[in-house]
Amino acid sequence: MGRIRDLNSIRCFLAVAKSENFSVAAKNLQQPKSFVSRKVQELEADLKMILFRRGTRKTTLIESALPFYEACASAITQIDESAKSLAAGGLKKVNIKIGATTDIGSLVLAPIIEKKLPHRDRLEIEYSLKDEVEDVFDFAIDFSIRMLNIKDDRLVAKELGPIKVGLFASSKLPKTKTAQSNSRLALFKGNSFSAEEIYLRQPKLQQLLEHSDITFTNSVGLIREMVLNHGCQAFLPIAIIREDLKAGRIVQVSKDIEFSIGKAYLVYSKERFGHPEKMRVRSFIESELRKVFQS
Repeated sequence: MGRIRDLNSIRCFLAVAKSENFSVAAKNLQQPKSFVSRKVQELEADLKMILFRRGTRKTTLIESALPFYEACASAITQIDESAKSLAAGGLKKVNIKIGATTDIGSLVLAPIIEKKLPHRDRLEIEYSLKDEVEDVFDFAIDFSIRMLNIKDDRLVAKELGPIKVGLFASSKLPKTKTAQSNSRLALFKGNSFSAEEIYLRQPKLQQLLEHSDITFTNSVGLIREMVLNHGCQAFLPIAIIREDLKAGRIVQVSKDIEFSIGKAYLVYSKERFGHPEKMRVRSFIESELRKVFQS
């Protein structure tokens, strides 16, 4: 594949692909039809491939060229926006709105973004953290982390991994106090599933559940607080307390008591094109969260 010699050939290519007509593309670009046709031919020569099926009434992009079209469209959009911002006195930050549950957002997502995301200074990030599922369209959310897969033809839902749960306690709690009956036990009760029913279906948990003083709550953050400061044992999603485990604040009571209560998903609109910077951030977050949920 050769090097593309002229940015004008990309603009002409995009205009023809969008209008499916050389004459209309030339009119939209305010250029002669011969100029548009020549630039598309130059691009095809650079790429060493034919990009269009040329008909008498319609010119259509070949299927294999669609990824190239999408990449070019995003790149040109970024170039044009950057040029406008530069002319206005400086590059503007890209606004990104990310949805998640309060627990995932504050304990997992925000640390990844604030500590690991490259070029964080280019972005204006807004977190929409709520325990109920938000509509990405109604709330203009660029992408969302969800604990269930909602069937919606307008959305893409990429599986990040299983939500693994284990039995944990504070590292300050004497070992003789852990995994005993008649203990204080906190359980998560989600809005999207009945977690206690899942727990009760685990044979290993029967005795512990039957002889413990149980508190149910839909806040993992509150359960974590009960474990750290109030001597409770609790079933907690491993992904959410990973940093506590690394720091030694929380310990796993028994590795034999570990199971999955569902899957985590990265959800976003199926719109064909997105801002390149938003796509970069989404890909980075997807990669980092896969490590969190699958490790």
